[in-house]
Amino acid sequence: MRTCDSPPIHQANLYPNETTKVCDLKIQIDAVISKVNGMLNCTKDNLLCFAVSLQPHFVVWSAAMALHDDLGYRARNITTRNAREEMFGLKDEGSHAVLSQQFFNQLGAYEAKHYNKAKAEIAEIYKHLRNKNAMLVMLTCIELSSAGRMQKILEVMKGYGATDFKYIEIHQSADNLNDGHGVEFLDALNAENPSPSDIELGMSLFENLYVKIFT
Repeated sequence: MRTCDSPPIHQANLYPNETTKVCDLKIQIDAVISKVNGMLNCTKDNLLCFAVSLQPHFVVWSAAMALHDDLGYRARNITTRNAREEMFGLKDEGSHAVLSQQFFNQLGAYEAKHYNKAKAEIAEIYKHLRNKNAMLVMLTCIELSSAGRMQKILEVMKGYGATDFKYIEIHQSADNLNDGHGVEFLDALNAENPSPSDIELGMSLFENLYVKIFT
């Protein structure tokens, strides 16, 4: 069981009277991330499934956050900036959806099975697009889990003979655990004050998607 005194996997901007709330969120999110990242089975087929099941939809899910009229100022700024970087890139690298598919294409051709494997879990996420707080929880989990996942994928892809690692390099920079996307999303999540049911739903959507992709 992690406590707030445990070495954090990420840092968060704490605001007056919000320390306990952030701590509780971090403990819950850290727990589900640790569980999911410990289950990653990075076969070629699973990685090709990941390429088409996560990044293209993540761009859409991030952009959808900016369309919520009732999103607070801090959360709106953070999610809008994230959506812009996912769509257009951080360093003129272009859409991360395309970057992802180009990177994992080094493993071979995409097949119908890669698109179909997690389609039920993806469809379930789209059902909850209007639930801004549950979606924000899910996106926070995805971003905060990226650092550990990218390191493992880097090592596996090297073993498979990949030579172009631009996708990994971009995400290791963007999703670093000091001031990266995940830390910003946790900040936004803290400002929106999600209910326990929203937290549970968002973490479940994250866990179900990743378990389906990687197992």
